[in-house]
Amino acid sequence: ELLKECSDAPITLFYKGNVQLKKRIISIVGTRRATLYGKENVEKLISGLAGQDIIVISGLASGIDTFVHESCLEHHIPTIGVIGHGLDTIYPSSNRNLAKAMMKNGGLLTEYGIDHKISKYCFPKRNRIIAGMSDATVVVESPIKGGAIITAEIANGYHREVMAIPGSVFSDFSKRCNELIKTQKAHLLQDTEDLFRLMGWNTNSTKITSTIKL
Repeated sequence: ELLKECSDAPITLFYKGNVQLKKRIISIVGTRRATLYGKENVEKLISGLAGQDIIVISGLASGIDTFVHESCLEHHIPTIGVIGHGLDTIYPSSNRNLAKAMMKNGGLLTEYGIDHKISKYCFPKRNRIIAGMSDATVVVESPIKGGAIITAEIANGYHREVMAIPGSVFSDFSKRCNELIKTQKAHLLQDTEDLFRLMGWNTNSTKITSTIKL
């Protein structure tokens, strides 16, 4: 439904999975070169979302995206990978088993038909779908340039909520997260309680706080 509000939304979507999309949706994205700090924060954030009737989406890329999907499976949270190619292909191929496991509680979604050739231009383009179908976008870890920042900028253009986990001022992998917060393009996200407070969402539990590791 949220994608209908976007002027550049895809006309058609192809979906393979078993989860209805009529729920609250957040996207969690980040760098392909994830650090231990980023991985720990993915785990902390997603563990606090368990049982909250939320779908988590990401891009099924290596790095943060992979850990997002894996953590969702571990905590039984529906998760969907928005991919930049047809449903007959999994890229990177190392995520083939992960994609298969996601079919049990989530799935894959794309605007590209079967046999669509993989192109580097398709991945930045798919980021508008991630941003457009999400109530909020969370950036976990990102250097100055990267797909996660493209997604955050698009989400801001759609007037959606954007949040970022801060990092050390000495870390290249947190530079853009810190900049998004400094320039007020993203809310500072410290724990899962922040997410629900910023979104004005009620929770299904009194114990949702999972503090981000700083």
